[in-house]
Amino acid sequence: KEKEKEKTNGREQLYLDHPDYLQLIAENLAYLMKVYSSTMHATIKTKCLACLAKVVHFLPKEALRELLRSIRFAGFLASLLHTGDAHALVSALHMAQVLMD
Repeated sequence: KEKEKEKTNGREQLYLDHPDYLQLIAENLAYLMKVYSSTMHATIKTKCLACLAKVVHFLPKEALRELLRSIRFAGFLASLLHTGDAHALVSALHMAQVLMD
């Protein structure tokens, strides 16, 4: 467990130590997806993807499964894979891999 803590940076450790922060972001997952889809501003898109990726990566599997029951996340990931944006593609592949594990 100590080695795992050494590998994480400060922000990652925040999510591990305070899962309530992560749950707060997770509750707004659908809004983050809408913001990402509706904006043309690259910085906003990048921040939305970062938040989405953190939720998928750090949220416990059962909580993530329950959260994604009501959200069309697979379609969202498919749209990211279809874009020409390399950052979106890498984020989508990472999230898909975490979901398949």
